[in-house]
Amino acid sequence: MEPAAELGMEDELATGPMETEAANYLRKHKIPRLLENLTAALVYHRPDDPRQFMKEQVEKLLKAKADPAQSPPALVDESNVVSVFGMLDLAGKGSVSRQQYLAAMESLGVSGFSQDPPGAEIDKISRDTFLTEASSALRDAATTFFED
Repeated sequence: MEPAAELGMEDELATGPMETEAANYLRKHKIPRLLENLTAALVYHRPDDPRQFMKEQVEKLLKAKADPAQSPPALVDESNVVSVFGMLDLAGKGSVSRQQYLAAMESLGVSGFSQDPPGAEIDKISRDTFLTEASSALRDAATTFFED
């Protein structure tokens, strides 16, 4: 099986029933997202012992799953989100436009956030709303492999 199909990322490569079943299995268990997160962390941190690093990352993810008060490991944290908001709100108004908000969420690489959060109707998304939406979406992105 091609690596892309193995990860469930290229459905056109899953030409037969076995490949399709394998791709569905991987997606169901959210393995592609787990591997994406691990790969991104490896490239970002470039540890001397990648296997040990991945083991530690998975252990942190499992701890976060067991205790929702713990944050899962992520490349982007709340301080980064605050910085992104500050870069968008150069005038210090305490809000950003809906267009800025959507572009920021895309730049953060998240999904599952509200396309029209409170304030979108007047094109003024507050700092608190921005931080809440971004933080929630980042946490979801870091934990998407958790089985329901």
